[in-house]
Amino acid sequence: MKVIFYADMIFKPDYFLQGRNVSNVTKMIERIRQYNRSHQDCGCITISVEIEKAKPELESLIPLPDVLFVSKDYAMFKGYSSMAETVKEIQAQAIPGSLVICPWGEDGASASNSVGKLVHSPAFPPLHVVDTLGAGDTFNAATIFSLSNGHTPKESITFGCRIAGLKVGVTGWEPLRKMAKDGTLCPIVENSSERSGVVIKAT
Repeated sequence: MKVIFYADMIFKPDYFLQGRNVSNVTKMIERIRQYNRSHQDCGCITISVEIEKAKPELESLIPLPDVLFVSKDYAMFKGYSSMAETVKEIQAQAIPGSLVICPWGEDGASASNSVGKLVHSPAFPPLHVVDTLGAGDTFNAATIFSLSNGHTPKESITFGCRIAGLKVGVTGWEPLRKMAKDGTLCPIVENSSERSGVVIKAT
């Protein structure tokens, strides 16, 4: 299995967990950590967790993953007024060197990199909003995909925002799959002001 190195983080195909049943998610994370401790010679599995719902018990998940997605709903529930404030406050509770990401709808997304620097991406809305269902999941998936391919946090949340913007302009996910197959997604990344020459290939 190919391991991609970026800065001080190692990305292999990772585990993405949604913070719902806190007890079960905690147990799953510990099992992955046990695997990582016994397989350090072949690289560690990166653990990503999304904290989405406005539930106080989800706070116990903050110090557990390598990559943490924090929703706007949870941030506002905690009393944070912006994605920058959210990232800063949550980062203080997270694993040192971990990545905290906070999407904020039409305002884009912010993240902290492995050294705590705040980075931001604007949103990329379509001309006409068609279907917003699943836009958050699309952002998460696209961001993780980009990180797994060795790109920086800023590049990755920018890619996530671009793909999420495409998603809300179409119905369902099938149009995105077709765009990936016919190469339509490639110019989205290649023409990005954040990074040039990145090509997404669908198999």
